[in-house]
Amino acid sequence: MSETMTEQGPSNDVVAEFIRAYRTQKRVVSSENGALRNIVRLGKRDGIDTKAAIRTANALQQDPEEVRVEMRHTIHYMNIASLPVSQIDLFAGWQPDVTDKTKTATDLWDVEEAGYQAGRHGGKIDDNPYPPGSEFFVHWREWWHKGQAAIARELGPDVTPAPSVRSRGRQLRIPGTEHIQRRPNSEDGAIPADVVSLEAVARKRGGRPKGSKNKKPGQNHGGTRKGAGRRRPQIAPDGVQVY
Repeated sequence: MSETMTEQGPSNDVVAEFIRAYRTQKRVVSSENGALRNIVRLGKRDGIDTKAAIRTANALQQDPEEVRVEMRHTIHYMNIASLPVSQIDLFAGWQPDVTDKTKTATDLWDVEEAGYQAGRHGGKIDDNPYPPGSEFFVHWREWWHKGQAAIARELGPDVTPAPSVRSRGRQLRIPGTEHIQRRPNSEDGAIPADVVSLEAVARKRGGRPKGSKNKKPGQNHGGTRKGAGRRRPQIAPDGVQVY
């Protein structure tokens, strides 16, 4: 029986470990919530309508068209319910302009968030949409790794993050012969002596090229007959198999 299980269920040690892990994470959450409350407090001190700002932050996670439709419906319904709201009421006395510094900081945050979400939801690091070496490229890549780290924290220590490079396709050639693509025939149809075919490489190693249709019955890919107790062949210097 597993050390983590008893006839009555999980062992006491496993239960105790779960409680410790849960309390540890609750402590982290409590600390983060405290930091969030402090941000809201400072916003109120600066005269910000924090409820409206928080609704805006949440709306940024939705589809823009859905947000616009919801706002139109809200204003429509307010007027139906004898709470009239006009265009002048909504847009009088303010302009959406911000400084270049604020715009750059907002754009950079958007890049970081995009990289984080890509890493957290299984996107490839090579999907970085920004020019290599640019500030946005570096920040997107940095936050992609943070998204991967978030997956590891959420799912536990047994989870392997996605590779930091795009996975290669299935290898179709024998390692060491990547430069060989096809049999380059000479004018008379003969194969040049300095070209080594895949078939020759495979035969030298005692097998047949992958996909060969003329494999003899009872032989495996190594060229030896199947059967219990049969010794593996030895290759003499002259290339002759010796049993």
